[in-house]
Amino acid sequence: MKTLRKQSGFTLLEMSVVLAVLSIIMVPIVSIIASQLRVPVKILSELTASQQIQNASVLITDDASVARTFTPETDPNYGTFSSFEFSSKSPIPVNVKYYWSNSQVLRIVDRGGEISPPQVVVSGVTQYGDVNFQYTPSSWTYQPVPKTWAYTQGQVKVLVVTTNEAGAAFPDTVFTARLSANLRPEIDRPVPIPGGLQPPPPPANQVGFRISGNPNLLVGSVVSGSGQSLTYDDSNYYRTRATGSPRTITWEATSEVIDYTTITDITVELTAQVNSTGVTQQLFVYNPTDPAHTNGGYDTSPDQAITYSTSGTDVTIIFTLSADDVAYVNSLGTKVVTIKMSMTSTSPFDHFGDKLVFRVAGQPSATFSRDFLVDTEPSIETGLYVSGDVSSLAVDDTNYYINQESGSIIQWSAVSEAITLDTISSAEVFFTARTTKGAPTQQIFVFNPANGGDGYSATPDSTHTYISINTDATVSFFLKAADLTYINSLFPREVRIRVKGTDSSPQWRLEADRIVFRVKP
Repeated sequence: MKTLRKQSGFTLLEMSVVLAVLSIIMVPIVSIIASQLRVPVKILSELTASQQIQNASVLITDDASVARTFTPETDPNYGTFSSFEFSSKSPIPVNVKYYWSNSQVLRIVDRGGEISPPQVVVSGVTQYGDVNFQYTPSSWTYQPVPKTWAYTQGQVKVLVVTTNEAGAAFPDTVFTARLSANLRPEIDRPVPIPGGLQPPPPPANQVGFRISGNPNLLVGSVVSGSGQSLTYDDSNYYRTRATGSPRTITWEATSEVIDYTTITDITVELTAQVNSTGVTQQLFVYNPTDPAHTNGGYDTSPDQAITYSTSGTDVTIIFTLSADDVAYVNSLGTKVVTIKMSMTSTSPFDHFGDKLVFRVAGQPSATFSRDFLVDTEPSIETGLYVSGDVSSLAVDDTNYYINQESGSIIQWSAVSEAITLDTISSAEVFFTARTTKGAPTQQIFVFNPANGGDGYSATPDSTHTYISINTDATVSFFLKAADLTYINSLFPREVRIRVKGTDSSPQWRLEADRIVFRVKP
């Protein structure tokens, strides 16, 4: 008898249960898969917005880095970056305008009248106000301590809000970014100190004499600088480093020859700083005729002493020589003042001498004349600054104040140190410079408001044509009687000049070596 095999499989009930369970599970799975398929659309929208902001940042930064100014404008324009291109003989004005149109920020370039097609900077800007340009112009601010000009670079800040579609399943992507770009630094520095901040002038007829040569370093080591570094109250220091235990720096300095028949008063003024607090500084006056001066012609007690309570900030000390010390200087055949400075501390330190001046009052000799130098940085009016500063104009050497032509012209102005004589009977200007190309014509003008206009006459006070390149040439001229009358009306007295060079040679340079204002009382 045959037995039938049992047939295996699922019953209808089992299949129904399985299908019911699968339907429950598959609904969220399918939903997740569908959602994931839509995510790349959102990601792409975000990446697009991010890439646009990066591109906008590059364009704005590049435009700002060569621009001298940014001019803010109104709807639909945001503003214009202005610069000059020096790829040809004459400067080419370049203006880059940013504006809004049809949900886009666009950029056009006007290069000497040639206007480029509009370039899309960023899209998705639904309205003009979604992008905001904020401009801070560059500025110079005078700081009474440490008596320097502080420069704030021009800057443009941009706020950008873009809106991009992210697909039907997601809300639009709103992307907010903040950009910042600095404008090209300015090269012109103000010449006069602002009104109200002008330091009090020295007493009338008290003439400042500088250090002769370099300091004589007795203890310590020289890090940088020289005697010339002590001419101006600037950031060019005679820097020395302390050695030994306790840490010590000692140096001597002697004034220029004082061409006076009789000296009634001598004041020493020193501006300096240190890079460590707690440094004690002592100053001694040389007078070997004083019985108390038993330390090699110096007193064992200082004539002036201070302790630096701050570091990195210039401190100015002023002290007056005693009657005995002035009498000793008067007794000399060649009148000079010699001082010694000694700085000590238990900690390592550097001393930064900034300016040393010996101010003298009395009766100048019949042959007395005084050389005054340029007081502050020249003010560039036309041309391109290359290198050098006010100290480059102090000594006839190989350190030049250099400018390059712009539109065939170089023009800048300079002002003398304060001339504290009661009356000036004669003033002569000496100008030493050289040129690198061509045969430029150099003109020098003296400032006098009576000339009208900007105060400089249309007729130069001095004219010179260079016939050799890379060779120093010195020109000199006396101020006219009308200019002396104007200068004598000032206090403190000063001479202001304008230097102008003209030549058709491309990229020619005027390299000024020294300017001296020689004055007689």
